Amino acid sequence: TERQPDNPAGGVGLADGLARSGRMEEAESALARAGSLAPRLPAVYIGRAELHYQYGEWDAVIADADRALALDDASFQARLLRASTLVRLRRTVEAARDIERLLRDRPGHPSALMLEGQRLMMEGRPAEAVGPLEGAARGQTDDPGLWFALGNARAAAGDLGAARAALERALDLEPRF
Repeated sequence: TERQPDNPAGGVGLADGLARSGRMEEAESALARAGSLAPRLPAVYIGRAELHYQYGEWDAVIADADRALALDDASFQARLLRASTLVRLRRTVEAARDIERLLRDRPGHPSALMLEGQRLMMEGRPAEAVGPLEGAARGQTDDPGLWFALGNARAAAGDLGAARAALERALDLEPRF
């Protein structure tokens, strides 16, 4: 951004780096600047949604993801953020539409499969949740939270041996889990 201060994409990238280093106020400023330069750039709203997600500002995540999707209906990241937020808020019917689209656009994507598994668990359908969570675990073998979710789904579905194996895998990956 020093060489091209009027480059909104550079501002979005700068904001991401600042946010990752915990400099949230500066990240917000960089996104505001990028948004003033390019108010129709979906990446600005995705960046804002990601910041709000880190703060747990769920309504703001949904609003900014909606803005990004209004500008680019094919934005996987915006839809993923909105779906994840809707699942967190237990708005599973709304989340189902986004998750269906995510899986149609990228079949087998681990994050989308994880969301589908979480959604099904929240709806009290653990046996159905096992399949998506297994698919997510195959695609993201080093995520202890995913293995923990799979273990919980298997236990709730009555498969205690498989539940134990998944939970042991989670603990192998992160002993403090």
